[in-house]
Amino acid sequence: MSQFVQGLGLVLAAIVLGWTILFSLVVSPQAFKTLDTGRAKRMIRATMKSGHPLAALVAGGAAASALFAGAIGGAIVMACSAALFMLAAYTLAPRDDPKPKAGSRKTDTARVVAAMLTVMITCVVIAGVVLIGMKI
Repeated sequence: MSQFVQGLGLVLAAIVLGWTILFSLVVSPQAFKTLDTGRAKRMIRATMKSGHPLAALVAGGAAASALFAGAIGGAIVMACSAALFMLAAYTLAPRDDPKPKAGSRKTDTARVVAAMLTVMITCVVIAGVVLIGMKI
């Protein structure tokens, strides 16, 4: 039973890894290459708002599976990656709130920071996959 749960954790962690690579290396750059800036921003915003919480949920499932399999380190790392996905989705993602009355808001930097945070999450998820695979 422990090997099945460990394998489930590996599969879930691999799904999260695939999402981070797809978003940060394919979707985000291609959106800004092929679409005009306004449409690309809206597409990235919608993708982050729907995809990152789902990736956080899957990373949480990988953490729970790793915990039940005895890979405590992998569970901690995957739980941290779930928290980072939530931060990227709700803290750094471009927002829909109205423009402030005084001054202006920089949304381009928020998009870049959110995409770079997703790239950094990739390293954390890789560490989680390795730790779960080694049952650490």
